[in-house]
Formats: sequence, C-alpha cells, structure tokens
Amino acid sequence: KIRLGRQEFSFGNELLISSREGPNNRQPFDGISYIRNTAKYDVQFLLATPVIINPEVFDNSHTEEYLWGGYAALNKNKNHKIDAYYLGLYSKRRAYNYISGEQHRHTIGARFWNHQSKIYYDVDAMYQTGRFNTELIQAANITAEARYVFKKSKWKPMLGLGLSYITGDYHSNDSQLNTFDPYFPKPVYGLAAPQGPSNIAHIRPIIGIEPLDKMFVNFSWYYLSRTSNQDGTYTPGMSQVRPIPGTTSNKYKVGTKYSLDVFYFMNTHLTFITFLSYVEPGEYIQE
Repeated sequence: KIRLGRQEFSFGNELLISSREGPNNRQPFDGISYIRNTAKYDVQFLLATPVIINPEVFDNSHTEEYLWGGYAALNKNKNHKIDAYYLGLYSKRRAYNYISGEQHRHTIGARFWNHQSKIYYDVDAMYQTGRFNTELIQAANITAEARYVFKKSKWKPMLGLGLSYITGDYHSNDSQLNTFDPYFPKPVYGLAAPQGPSNIAHIRPIIGIEPLDKMFVNFSWYYLSRTSNQDGTYTPGMSQVRPIPGTTSNKYKVGTKYSLDVFYFMNTHLTFITFLSYVEPGEYIQE
C-alpha cells in the first residue's frame, strides 16, 4: 500500500513514534508512507511532518519538523520477535538546556520481544547521532521489561520488572550533545506524570492480576532519576521544565511514583483504560 495524506504512526513500544493514545489529542502527520505486509514480516517507510491541532476547525498547522525512515517487524510467525528500524528527524523547534537550534538527528534501533509465553520480555535499544547546531549528537536509550505470569493460578498473577537508562547531556561546554530525543513518544511513565524519556533512568517493579478474561490490573512503583546532573528534565513533547533558566541543580532523584492501571479489552473495537497515580517528588524536584 501507498498511503498519502493525513495519517497516524505507531511503531513497536511507541517509545519513539506513537499515535499518542491517552492525551486529549492524538498525534497525526501529513506525509506519504509505503506499507508492505507479508506472512513473515511487516515493513513501513515514511516521509512526514507532524500536524499541530489548533482549537477551531480547519485551522491545523505544521511545525518546522520532518520525519523519515523505516520500521520492520520481523519473525511475525514466531514467538521470539525482532524489530529493526531507522528514523531520522529534522527540526528547528527543539531546545536542549534552553538552547535552541537546527537539528539533524538519526536513530538506529532494534527491539527483541516475546509477549506470547508465560515469560514475557521486551528489550529496546537505540543509538542516536547527527548534528545539533555545531555539536555532534551521541545519545542512547536502553529500555527493558520482563514479566512472569502464573497462568495456571486463579486470576493469573504476574510479577515483573522494568528498567531503562536514557542519556542526558554530560558536559554542557563540550562539542557533543548527549540528550536523547524521543521524537513523538507515548507518555512513558503513565498519563499522570508528564515526564519525558530524556535524561532519565528508572526502575519499575510490577505486580498484576487478570480477574476477568481480557481485564488486567497492574500496580507499579516507578523510581525515577536523572542520568546526568548537567542536563534538565523534559516533557514527552521535549519541552524542558526543570531547572528553570539561570539555575542549576546537582541532585538526581526525580521522584517515586505509585501507579494503579486497569485495562479492559472488551473487543476489537472497544477498550477501557484507567490510570491512578500518586507521585512523591524527589530532592531534584523539591529543590
């Protein structure tokens, strides 16, 4: 298929490109994409620009950003699956440590996952390079999650652990930019915590049950910390919120989040999702 016009993209774990289910407005793009689906693999190539949804009708606009690349989902007919992808981003609207500029960024990544057996795992590794103004981009994101489901027990209890290491800028005065740019991701740490996946490390123990068929109730603890005290924290949309301009902080701990999530997949077309979260701010936020 060749698809031309306004469309949505959702790849893999949605850590890089997502239709952004959850916030009020989903993330559409204007562009062209080529899609090929076979029994063994799916592949999609795209060239697009994001759409900004304005309050009234027929008045949507675009940012000065362009996205291109391809995503391949391999081993479709096997339990152990592999995804491979390259996605490029050109932008004039992004800022790091409150310094704006022109960016050419390239992301190369691979995902290894299995959601079918009682041992669930999902590992995503990304490397970014390119240029931001005159600085060389060197950034990375390693995110992993593993779960064990007791399928023979009542309510199928589950134990799991998630973790990630996502780089921030290590030295503000050198010739490199190490801040990872997540492009257009989903809210990674739940909808109640507008914390973006840049300059963040997290550990997340998970417990869950399945009280009804296709209903999942999960309780999680998120422990969030900066990976570098030379860089700030950002929203999922890459707007920096801390520290405020002209201030610095040597603290690392962003906070601890307690989250109760309920998913009910009623049928192919109807899903109910509820998030309940409480966040204890860490010393970095308190300062």
